Amino acid sequence: MGTCALFIDYENVLKSLRGQNIHVPHKVLAEVFKHEAQRYGEVVFARAYAPWDLFPEAMALFDRQDIKPEYVEGGRKDNADLVMSLDIQEFLRIPGRDAETFILVTGDGDFIHVIRLLQQEQKRVVLWGVEGSISSRLVARVAEVETVQAMLRRHGHLPGSQPAGEPRPAGEGPGLPPGREMAARALILRAEAVMLARGWVQVPFLTLMQEMSVSTLFGEDSEQRRMLIVRCLEAGLLDTKKQPNPKRPGTDTTFILLRKDHPAVRTTLQCTARVILHMRRLLEAAPAGAGVPWDELLRSLAGDDRLGRMAEAERRGWVELCIAEKLLRKDRQGDRPVLYLDEEHPLVQQVVPGEDLTPMLRRLVLAVDHYLQRTGYQWMSMGLLRQQLLPCGRREMERAIRMAAEEGIIRIEQIPNRFGSRPTTGVYLEENHPFCREVVGQRDRVLAALSRLFGDRDMVPVPEVEERLVAEGAVGSPEAAAEWLRLLTEHQILTARSGWPYGADCPVYVLQRQHPVLVKRLRERTG
Repeated sequence: MGTCALFIDYENVLKSLRGQNIHVPHKVLAEVFKHEAQRYGEVVFARAYAPWDLFPEAMALFDRQDIKPEYVEGGRKDNADLVMSLDIQEFLRIPGRDAETFILVTGDGDFIHVIRLLQQEQKRVVLWGVEGSISSRLVARVAEVETVQAMLRRHGHLPGSQPAGEPRPAGEGPGLPPGREMAARALILRAEAVMLARGWVQVPFLTLMQEMSVSTLFGEDSEQRRMLIVRCLEAGLLDTKKQPNPKRPGTDTTFILLRKDHPAVRTTLQCTARVILHMRRLLEAAPAGAGVPWDELLRSLAGDDRLGRMAEAERRGWVELCIAEKLLRKDRQGDRPVLYLDEEHPLVQQVVPGEDLTPMLRRLVLAVDHYLQRTGYQWMSMGLLRQQLLPCGRREMERAIRMAAEEGIIRIEQIPNRFGSRPTTGVYLEENHPFCREVVGQRDRVLAALSRLFGDRDMVPVPEVEERLVAEGAVGSPEAAAEWLRLLTEHQILTARSGWPYGADCPVYVLQRQHPVLVKRLRERTG
């Protein structure tokens, strides 16, 4: 039997339910949350966060279920977020306290940095939220998502009850346009691939129509393709947004956005990713240049935690969808049909097991913040940001920019260009985002420690700098110290030189005391 920790953003859940005119007694919610948590093992830690003075009767009800109510001040959205996030991080730090599964009951996208931290610690993360109020950023990051409404139905507290048992995989069920399931799923993959390839978070309607024209799967003519998009919009798979067209004053450009919080979209992206992962494992085990036989891939998918619960015809349908969208390529070896994986396809490149983009996101935040500090501008051009991040790898750069935009770390806007007809793509840094605050705060602590260390000295040996950063608590490990020193060297706050006067075998750092970021931040810290 495993162990789990339960963290409930109760005000978020309650407001989301009442916003959908769902009124459930506090007692019911407390009992359902405790019962459902026990399915993951022994509940070793349970907290619920809310301004309890607004509903004091609920405190005792949660306490009876061994879910400790934690008071947070009401009136500000981020109060519960911050307290709950800090408690989770503290839980990880306390010796002797541990849990295999962390259940987060919220729909707020600000918890993305906490989820990333838990996944780095190899923890199983489960997300519960109110359907229709769960951030797409969270859904894209967490494999196990359950809605509060589904849990209430299982316990007979909402219409459409189903018997208690294993929760349905998140995202399965109705939601696709009738009779166009295959085409709608292909459209989801096509839109996602276009945005990945170009680093976009939305795609112009005409561009998507052009991409669809290369396959009859979406329709025989432009009218049928347009109607498919309309049906997907009606089903809630897609959304639209209009923005002024700088090239044509007085006209708007229509953009299509993918609703990643929609169950069918989530299922399509997750199941496709699982097919890709199984193909990669099979190809790694196969002889060089050999493909994967159809029946071998289907057997592998039958053992998958999610796809294995489907009928064989459904699993075959996912493979055929991947072939239709050219993620997989058919061929023959002798008299056997085999499959190959197109490693250049954007969706295939997107699925990287165990990949952690945190270092690239940290570089991105510092690149934008330092530029704004140096220039005094409010935004940085996308071209300049790409130029600074490109040495780290084009694919990693594109993935980091897209993730930063989806998670709300940056805001991308088209800005009229007075020197030309084409608009400039501007990047704004969302300074109040938890990840931005975390990176900038860490940077400031490192700068303060460096200022104390250098004192009146012009240069300090590299080993001494690394040791002191760890000793003063500015960073948590020698590896983190080395990473931050590399970043500050890239931004010319530090300069690495030969070891004079310490000797040729002792490299040193020189602190550029007049660097605008260093000057401004230290002035702010000293008041």
